[in-house]
Amino acid sequence: TNSKVLIAPYSGRVGQEAKKLWDDKKYYEWATVIGKNHWRAPEYVNRIYDRSILTFMTDLIRSNYCDEQILEAIKSWAPLPDVLFYCNISPKIALSRRAGNQDEFDELQSLQEYNELYKRAVAFVKKYHLVKLVRLDTNKPIQELVNEIEMVLKEREGDSNG
Repeated sequence: TNSKVLIAPYSGRVGQEAKKLWDDKKYYEWATVIGKNHWRAPEYVNRIYDRSILTFMTDLIRSNYCDEQILEAIKSWAPLPDVLFYCNISPKIALSRRAGNQDEFDELQSLQEYNELYKRAVAFVKKYHLVKLVRLDTNKPIQELVNEIEMVLKEREGDSNG
């Protein structure tokens, strides 16, 4: 079976309602609303990359939610993907690569803060063995990264078939 990788953005009516919760600093409610209503892959899709899981964790971590609350919020995202690819990039390089419209996160200080929060979210995922997490070094050439992703997916496919 061929693996399929989808990037699932979050938007629409529920996304707008969730954004209001985020703006009101109701991060737990925001995370669980998105988790319960986020796009789910059809059965034929067997691999999903979705950065939203780590993203919502950063706001819960920053707001000092306890591990139990974060784990409860993660449950609302079930089923979790087989693998998360974490693009490891320095804030300065990320800032230099940005294109198009900017938002409140396109400042070095914000990127540095979120870089540290993402590292803590990654450590949390590993601590609780939530999903297979693969760090990608985005300083590598694109084709090398694509090859690395394909290799991970083939390994996962082999694990599920054997």
